[in-house]
Amino acid sequence: MNYLIVGDVHGCLHTFEAMLDHWSRKTEMLNQVGDLIDRGNFVPEVVQRARQLQNEGENCLFLRGNHEMDAVLMAAMPEFNNWLLNGGKETMKQYEDRNFSLEADVKWFSRLPLFFETEQLMVSHAGISRYKDAFDEFSNNGLLWTRGPLKRLEKIQVHGHTPHRTRNPHFDPQTNAWNVDTGACYGFGLSGLRISDQGEILDKIYIPTFVEDIQKIG
Repeated sequence: MNYLIVGDVHGCLHTFEAMLDHWSRKTEMLNQVGDLIDRGNFVPEVVQRARQLQNEGENCLFLRGNHEMDAVLMAAMPEFNNWLLNGGKETMKQYEDRNFSLEADVKWFSRLPLFFETEQLMVSHAGISRYKDAFDEFSNNGLLWTRGPLKRLEKIQVHGHTPHRTRNPHFDPQTNAWNVDTGACYGFGLSGLRISDQGEILDKIYIPTFVEDIQKIG
């Protein structure tokens, strides 16, 4: 079984759908690194699409990103307003205007795994840092938040979180890590990395951001 690992979507529905056209569902597991939500114009619809794929039994896995984590934290502690300052305010309005259930989706976010790992592969939202709290979901050094140097693992590491303005996933040979966040919500594009079950890079996919996903509405 191969893997198609997809970067941060951030509410870019049309761009995400174009990426799904490259997914070989019978031979590949789709693995999305988190941050489905915030910033783009179609956040509820992106989450609905992801949940639909899961509910239909498709071979896919969606990880939790820091934006989903902030939404979960705010639901538990309304005084925690970091999410509102980081795109959550606009996302809440989208849910309200379109009559989607934010509560149901936040519960789904809370159940998303933090990482996916095989003998040849480690996938997380921000990457595994060199610090002892690398797997702490609340730490700035943790796998949802870190932007510092990553730990070199004895396997390929794939992550998102820190956008690169390149037309392909960015490889760091020092850490053997691939960054698949190429700034879809900033008007650049959505990247995917196809990897074999033996850790061989098979293909790099880049979908330029669809204008309707990010242009101001109204």
